[in-house]
Amino acid sequence: MPQRRLILLSEIDRQCRFALEGYDEAMNAMAARNAERFWHSLEAILAAAGQLHGLTAAAGLPLADDSPLRAPELAHVAEVDSWQPRRSEITPSNFGPDGFTRAHPGECARFFDLDTSIFILFGHIFEMPPLLAEIAELEHRAEAEIEYAALK
Repeated sequence: MPQRRLILLSEIDRQCRFALEGYDEAMNAMAARNAERFWHSLEAILAAAGQLHGLTAAAGLPLADDSPLRAPELAHVAEVDSWQPRRSEITPSNFGPDGFTRAHPGECARFFDLDTSIFILFGHIFEMPPLLAEIAELEHRAEAEIEYAALK
């Protein structure tokens, strides 16, 4: 296996771990009611997921057409120009030191739905369960490719 591909696979594995660790951190932060750490952890997941799309293409590790890692929102998560809140009065988020509020998704810059694990950031919607499942599966694929290369 060429050295470049091995490095790319190692980076895919690393970004997958970053994302999955981000999920663990988010859950710990939620339990501790640490809003800053919670939002940081969710954004870390999205940052790693955004890196994975380009890395998989460069490494020749295909993603399914309907993969959550192909979501255009991942590439544009930092763009707020198109974000139009539904209401004139908005709040920064629906989670803070006092826990989660009953805010409507359209009135928050950041919103997390406890029932569905949907994260909305400036109008960009991310379904966390399928995204994290795809990342976990990709981590296994990258590890298998790395192990296969070590056997050669």
